[in-house]
Amino acid sequence: MRNLTCKLRVIKGYLKAWNHSVFSNVHARVADFKNKLSDIQDHISMHGASPTLLAQEVTLKANYLHALQDQNNFWKAQDNHGLVQIPSSTEINEAVFSLDPKSAPGPNGLVASLIALANFWFKNITKNLADRLDKIASRIISNNQAAFIQERSISDCVALVSEGVQMLDRKAFGGNVGIKLDIKKA
Repeated sequence: MRNLTCKLRVIKGYLKAWNHSVFSNVHARVADFKNKLSDIQDHISMHGASPTLLAQEVTLKANYLHALQDQNNFWKAQDNHGLVQIPSSTEINEAVFSLDPKSAPGPNGLVASLIALANFWFKNITKNLADRLDKIASRIISNNQAAFIQERSISDCVALVSEGVQMLDRKAFGGNVGIKLDIKKA
């Protein structure tokens, strides 16, 4: 076992050097290609297009798109790692203690049955998943999705629209218009 750890320590340095030479910092590469592309495009707009500048622009665009794809893959790997790892004891404790204490079976008067225990584990798993998804939800869900805004209920949007429709009966300068757009999918 000691031999394996020594070999892993030796190869760690080589892998770090290889990673730095091949991939380097993904975010720095994206920023570098973006700046170079902006400089070339500014130069073309000021001095006119030449075949060499256009070729450089095409090459930089391709490199920039590849760097963006690498950055996207980096974030996907980071998010995936955070979602699939086994929950730590602190995550489990936070999920358990955030549950409603009045719904727990035991000496508070409620019957402790197998159904209640299964319900406890389902709540625990659901809470852990929700906490993990909360970290990446802003990148997955559009800002226009009103149902996913924190501290807001889905029924808030319905109540807001209902109040707006009721206000259409009032007279207003220029008139009122209400448009129904694909409510069936909502």
